[in-house]
Amino acid sequence: LFLHDERGVSPGAAAGVLAAIQVGGALARLVAGRASDRRGRRIAPVRHLALATVAGLIAVAALADAPMWLLLPVLLLAGVSAMSWNGLAFTATAELAGRAQAGTALGLQGTILRLPRAGVAVLFGALIAASSWAAAFAALAALPLAGWLLLRPLETEEEGRIAAREARSATAGTEVPREGVTTA
Repeated sequence: LFLHDERGVSPGAAAGVLAAIQVGGALARLVAGRASDRRGRRIAPVRHLALATVAGLIAVAALADAPMWLLLPVLLLAGVSAMSWNGLAFTATAELAGRAQAGTALGLQGTILRLPRAGVAVLFGALIAASSWAAAFAALAALPLAGWLLLRPLETEEEGRIAAREARSATAGTEVPREGVTTA
């Protein structure tokens, strides 16, 4: 809607931008997942992606009226960043819950993440109508920022588990395998 209604981009070209964001997001999820597996960390990468999304949305807000050659790459990067975190988040949820409670935890996480979407979409539209697309994009940045803040305790807990595992490994004189982590 933004590209078509506000910036005058044809529906086909706007759909092409959305498709590029979708494909980029899918590839970014693969890259983020592989990097997370190699490092044995889930929460820290999710938090980094949240901050990247905050920065991207603020940049889109600042460039909402800029020439398309300047806006479009920033919009693409912000969109890809916004779509790249969820694989890691679901993996972290399942790992934290453990095998016996993974289904319940994933169901709860999915509900918590998806239930507010309808309300957020309505509020986003109302904010656009009352002010501007730029203001709405800037306000939207508050959501990944909230995620970044809320996940800090889990990152601290994850780092503690990793440190304890590494201490056990050093004491035993062998490498303790990381849970669910490949070394290839």
